[in-house]
Amino acid sequence: MFILIKMGMRNIFRHKKRSVFLGLSIAISAAIFILADAFAGGVRSVIVNQVIGTVNGHVNIVFGKNGSMHQSVIPAGERIREIIGMPGPDILDIQEHISVMAKTVGKSRSDNVMLTGIIPDNGDDKGFSSNIKVVKGGLDRLFDGQASSPAVVSEDKAEFLGLCVGDEIPVKFYDVNMHYQAARLTVVGIFRPNNFFVGGHIFVPLDTLKRMMRYRPFDIGRLNIRVKKPLRNAVAIADSLHRALRPRVVAIDTRVDGGLSVSVLGVVNSAIEKEKTGGPLQVNTETRMAIAEGAGAISKPLAVRLGVTVGDTISLVYEMRGSEEIGIYRFPVGSTYEAFGTSEYTALISQSAFYELLWEQHPPKTSITRWENEQCAHAEEIFCREWKRLERCETEDEMRSQELRIMKKGEKSILIGVRSMYENAGAILLMTSLLHYVSVVIVAVLFILICVGLISTVQMEIRERTREIGMMRAVGMLRSEVVILLVVEKLFLAACAIAVAMVVSYLMIQILGMLRLDIEGPVSMILLDGRLFFMPNLQTAIWFLLSVVCYVLIATWLPARAAAKIKPAESIMHYE
Repeated sequence: MFILIKMGMRNIFRHKKRSVFLGLSIAISAAIFILADAFAGGVRSVIVNQVIGTVNGHVNIVFGKNGSMHQSVIPAGERIREIIGMPGPDILDIQEHISVMAKTVGKSRSDNVMLTGIIPDNGDDKGFSSNIKVVKGGLDRLFDGQASSPAVVSEDKAEFLGLCVGDEIPVKFYDVNMHYQAARLTVVGIFRPNNFFVGGHIFVPLDTLKRMMRYRPFDIGRLNIRVKKPLRNAVAIADSLHRALRPRVVAIDTRVDGGLSVSVLGVVNSAIEKEKTGGPLQVNTETRMAIAEGAGAISKPLAVRLGVTVGDTISLVYEMRGSEEIGIYRFPVGSTYEAFGTSEYTALISQSAFYELLWEQHPPKTSITRWENEQCAHAEEIFCREWKRLERCETEDEMRSQELRIMKKGEKSILIGVRSMYENAGAILLMTSLLHYVSVVIVAVLFILICVGLISTVQMEIRERTREIGMMRAVGMLRSEVVILLVVEKLFLAACAIAVAMVVSYLMIQILGMLRLDIEGPVSMILLDGRLFFMPNLQTAIWFLLSVVCYVLIATWLPARAAAKIKPAESIMHYE
């Protein structure tokens, strides 16, 4: 076997022109494939991790109210964070994201901008700072506390507005209560964006923006979640969070003047409209009619304890979240009902009244109502839950249709939706997939052309070497040894060509990755710090290279086997 390998290597150098032509064909095909696959992988990595991950998150938890998903705030920050818990092994971080459209006036002209809140980078994990390059001032000045409302502006935006470091700019915007607000920001830095999508933003500290937009301590904005291997894990994590955010029946904790605790529940509209509500929990017709007319209902034990009858007005006192003051809620008693659930002292009000109370400037404290197992599912059909969980969507079009339905319906409850990057950035991901498929098609066409040329070259070479094969058979070489010799020649040639292709493609990746491209517009989002980014996929490259080796093996073995079957005498007499 060693002699055959030595003879095969020697034969490669005996036929230099043919070997060089065949080797270059294999090397060029392999190099183009490695470059194309690395470029497509780099573009996908930049878009998924830098554009989508740091700007929008791989998974989002969004909130809405009053039929709109654009008021992304919910007065249940502690509850949401309690449900989500600590980030799992596949989650990089969970960040609150707040952004609002604003009108600003510079020295020379005015413009519309996006005010976006950011937090400092977490150690070696460069989040926001990986998308910008500070050219004037410093990013650390955003968080040093020297300016009351610091901000950093993009280089193009600063030039358009005529701004310099140290200037103050007025901004006007709508807060979470849809009140028009005005503020003044101090420019502490000017940056050059590495990401097309951050160029039109003015970035301020998240705490500053929450204060400017009148967020309360218990309010929470949209949550952006970055995950490991997002192409594989984003949907699974979104589905897991969606299951965890299953809403529970919530009660408002109140008391009467004597200190008696009373749980106030809201009755959903669908339960009021039904003629009969079956199951373990009963809401009689009289109670439903009273709630529909704007009155409330109380349990019979509570009515007896307070000495209240139908037509009287009851006053309930509750503690406000975020304030030391107390609130008072009054309603006329329109009906009484038999006690149910775990508490004898309960009151029922309409869905609209219940959620209006929850959305006050200082809402009341609430608690999750506990039911028996057989009552739990039925209670969720009758009473108001802490929020309404939107169904998961699979595509961006489904998400837009869902938002239109919510807007037309004018949903009054608090809305929560969990979305992955496939719904939020489906068009961008589709573009990266198309780029990958185009590169695969191009390489496939090249591979087919190389294969056709390889077959022709091998067949021609073996025909020209028929006399040589006959001489080797005449001196005692076996048929199997002839086949092995020819196969070893081509495999060694393919291995050398692949090695050259890997070296050349690596050098090309390094050279192209050092070139700075002055590209503006949406195309710039495929660049990382103004340069092309390549990410070779070792698994794909090995699969392709093994395919080349296997094809060379098959393309050589078949004609070599046929040539080895020719009788030595006929082979020696062959003339080409």
